[in-house]
Amino acid sequence: MPRPQFHEFAQYLLPEEALLAPEATWDTLRAPASGNWLAELWAQAHRYANTPAAPIPATGLLAEQSIVGTHEAVLIEFPAVEQVGEPWLALLVRTPTGTAPFRYFLLEAAPDPAGGADGQRSVIVERQADADVRRTHGAGPDAPSATLGARFIVAVARILAPERPHIPNPAA
Repeated sequence: MPRPQFHEFAQYLLPEEALLAPEATWDTLRAPASGNWLAELWAQAHRYANTPAAPIPATGLLAEQSIVGTHEAVLIEFPAVEQVGEPWLALLVRTPTGTAPFRYFLLEAAPDPAGGADGQRSVIVERQADADVRRTHGAGPDAPSATLGARFIVAVARILAPERPHIPNPAA
């Protein structure tokens, strides 16, 4: 179970900012002072979570511009993960077509299928724009690692890539 501040930030505040004010959020996340805005939103998440737990410091919370396949994106790194369901990373991907201007993906810590607690499993989840719905896209790269961001970007690029039609081999 994720800590309330992580849950409030990742599942509600950040995606709602992106969905309610997409261009302003996009511009803010791509600006040099994006860390300040993220830290303010992180502190707000603690207040909204209404938990007696001490606030989790925003250490490690940052945003950087990226490309996911053919799409512009912003990769957001979170503070250190301690619980299943907490995200290591988020990707806000600009999508020129569809019902929303962005798609929002999370790479969350997942339980070990064997029942262990190794903290290395992850799952890719997408928050749908038109409803408070989460879509699970399956297992993500093992984490944490120095290349986690790059492997997450590749995994999301595969999700976004249109499927290629099967073209039969005429020689077969």
